[in-house]
Amino acid sequence: MEDRIKRIHDIAIENLKQDGYVAPVLIVEGKENAIVRIKGDKYEAMRQAGRKVAFLSPSVVIFISEAWMARKIPPEGKAVHDMSDKQECISIVAQKSNGEGYACFVPFSKVGKRILIGETEWLPEGGVVEANILKPFWLGVKEKGDK
Repeated sequence: MEDRIKRIHDIAIENLKQDGYVAPVLIVEGKENAIVRIKGDKYEAMRQAGRKVAFLSPSVVIFISEAWMARKIPPEGKAVHDMSDKQECISIVAQKSNGEGYACFVPFSKVGKRILIGETEWLPEGGVVEANILKPFWLGVKEKGDK
């Protein structure tokens, strides 16, 4: 999975440089592969994507999007986007159906028309990646499979 994430990482950076943004996309690998554009409420869009592609028996799902990151956990009642040290980033989060996860975050800044790319942070680095954003996807897969 690490090699796939590294290829997706390189493509996402090129897309950011060329287009000025990274569209939220879900890559699903199973019996066949699928790409799903995520729009609107992320929880519901992820759940619906899981329901839609359940027939592929997904084994890996990878979510690519722009996000905010911060060096500290926000205080109670605040979100990352409320933090003063927040940083825009490309977020790439992958998870196998067995729960094993992998992620990277690519900080960037927009200065006029220039996009400055920071150093990529790869996870897990001796830890576990908890892919909360992907939980609704797997819930949707399970819901469709239960019917």
